[in-house]
Amino acid sequence: MCGRGPNFVIADTKAQESALKSIMEELHIDEKQYAPELFMYHISKLKNKLIGADEYAEEATGMFPGLAAQVYQAYEQSLKQQNAVDFDDIIMLCVKLLKTHADILARYQEQFRYLFIDEYQDTNHAQYQFTRLLAKKHGNICVVGDSDQAIYGWRQADMSNILNFEKDYPKAVVFVLEENYRSTQNILHAANMVIRKNKVRKEKNLFTRNELGAKITVVATRNEMDEAEFVAKKIKQLSNSEGYALSDYAVLYRTNAQSRVIEEMFMKYGITYRITGGFK
Repeated sequence: MCGRGPNFVIADTKAQESALKSIMEELHIDEKQYAPELFMYHISKLKNKLIGADEYAEEATGMFPGLAAQVYQAYEQSLKQQNAVDFDDIIMLCVKLLKTHADILARYQEQFRYLFIDEYQDTNHAQYQFTRLLAKKHGNICVVGDSDQAIYGWRQADMSNILNFEKDYPKAVVFVLEENYRSTQNILHAANMVIRKNKVRKEKNLFTRNELGAKITVVATRNEMDEAEFVAKKIKQLSNSEGYALSDYAVLYRTNAQSRVIEEMFMKYGITYRITGGFK
């Protein structure tokens, strides 16, 4: 029904890159000018918007869009020949199937009568359409999310999905979870001041019954080395002046890659440490 047999395979990132490199070679596209990753990202973006290769080719104008349209069409043909799909296809083809086959849609609407979706602010257009189709009959859908925590726009996440939820489902009941049980009030006060400046959002006021807590200190450093050195020196200073043990400290970072420079600085200053949830 979707141009694939029942024993289809899923092309991972490595397989996608390999296919795109071959296609670029056939089309005489210089990798030094256009990296395969660029086409991969562009195709993924289009699929997340449910825009197929032929549809895109009809509207593509300009140098890069014209090349991207050729690559996209050749890439789709390559996937079909190998009876393969990529990760974006898994949702895109499901949406196509449900939209074009009423009997299949009815079957899965009955099978999945209740839907629950977490981090709804990070859903993209394809995911939105997929859940809308499944929830259309019974309307039993519950989502959890926060428009102030939308950080995946670069992955095509569409924050309007959560902002328009009550328009999509007029019978929805909204529970605003404003009480925080982990942070001090000073932290929440700072958070409120920051998120209040977001131009498009659902209004809320974070609060806690916890103590006021220490004031927040913001330190601006030139680079990651200065940042890590500040942390190491601060630990040394507090340990000497306040008598804290090293087990009293925790360093939180956003991604595992950030730990390297911190570890190097700790070794330089003779600070023993333990990595939790990662590798040295």
